[in-house]
Amino acid sequence: SETNEGKAGKIYQRIHDEQLRKIDDYKQALIYFQKSKFNISHEYFEKVKTYMEQNNQVDSENYITLLKRLVVTSYMIRKYSQAEMYLEQIITTRMKITSNEALIYTDYNNLMLHCLRANLGRAVKLGKALLSGKERNNIPIAIQKQIVSNLGSAYLLNGDYIDAKARLKECIEMKPNNKLLGQTLNNLSLACWWHKIPVYQDKKAQQQKIQTEEEEQDENEVKKAEYTLEQIDQDFSTVLNLFKKSIYAIEDVDNIESIEKRQKVQALLREGKFAPDNLLEFSNPEDEFLSNKDSGVPLLNIGEFLIATQRDKQKEAIFWFKYALTFNQKHNPINLDRGLLNLAMFCNSTKQYDLAENTFKNVLKMLEDKDRYNKVLCLQAYGSMLEKIPERSKEGKKLISDAYALAEKLPYWSIKLEQLSIPTVDI
Repeated sequence: SETNEGKAGKIYQRIHDEQLRKIDDYKQALIYFQKSKFNISHEYFEKVKTYMEQNNQVDSENYITLLKRLVVTSYMIRKYSQAEMYLEQIITTRMKITSNEALIYTDYNNLMLHCLRANLGRAVKLGKALLSGKERNNIPIAIQKQIVSNLGSAYLLNGDYIDAKARLKECIEMKPNNKLLGQTLNNLSLACWWHKIPVYQDKKAQQQKIQTEEEEQDENEVKKAEYTLEQIDQDFSTVLNLFKKSIYAIEDVDNIESIEKRQKVQALLREGKFAPDNLLEFSNPEDEFLSNKDSGVPLLNIGEFLIATQRDKQKEAIFWFKYALTFNQKHNPINLDRGLLNLAMFCNSTKQYDLAENTFKNVLKMLEDKDRYNKVLCLQAYGSMLEKIPERSKEGKKLISDAYALAEKLPYWSIKLEQLSIPTVDI
């Protein structure tokens, strides 16, 4: 099963990690890593890599374990192209030492997951190549499902909504496990939303999208002329229910042992409702109806969807925002910044400027060492608020300038990444 393969991989990695600890530079790298001195840690891992290459120790599991360490430190010091290079080397080494297709294609899937965040054009090409006729037949079905979903997400990030829907639906029809099903449903919901109402317009994105379409056509592509406005409208009508189905799958609601709790969750996620009939029933933060951290993304997406598209449902939108904020605070603090950012912007719009400023500052502190588009949005919103205050106008303009500078450094699709559910690279 998927779970057993993952467990086995982690056990083997621990074994090889222990063997590498006999090398002094490797031990030093781990010490600096634990102290969060990632640049120094990376340098020591590179020394070990050089040592292994000079002593013909590259065709080994130990070398793969080292490369995985280098992927992690590359992420920490924002050297994403280096991380991609190491992921490629992992694949090359793996193919030399084993014919185990589950391991080889797990490595390919990791490379694709990385490219979704750092090299979108390559993610599309890699997904299409892996799912081509003969190649696809070699891939274990569990990994096939992940790659199909990843390709759908790549199309979604690039604005190819028709192809995105096709691939995401294909994954759902393959009956993936609940976690992947929930992630895929969330992304399908976004595709149905953004296809009708393009939330993100970006000249760079449109230019890149055109280039991708000119270079290659997806073998299963549905011609745009054949995708009617009625179909787009029909897809759009499913957005809210798809977000709810995403949470339903992630939480594995049908298998909740407590009948009372199961019924509560079903009431919370009932299809066809903008929010539960009795909002007070779900207002107690001590009640844990949902508990899987992955539910945080679709929960917040529901609130943002209602704010953006249902002007007469602001009460319901605020309910979902509050619910998502409380949920992420408890179960997934790493995803708390976007909820707080929404809160800050709401406070600003209702002229609660002191609370807005404190919340903007908290978000920036959370994102201090992160390359996230939420940081761009926070700098922009905070700067715009201050710019309107004569004595703080200069400070506001500086924040807006910082926002533009950071946006230029980030991939054009990074603004969309904040709302997608994409697995992390499993190393």
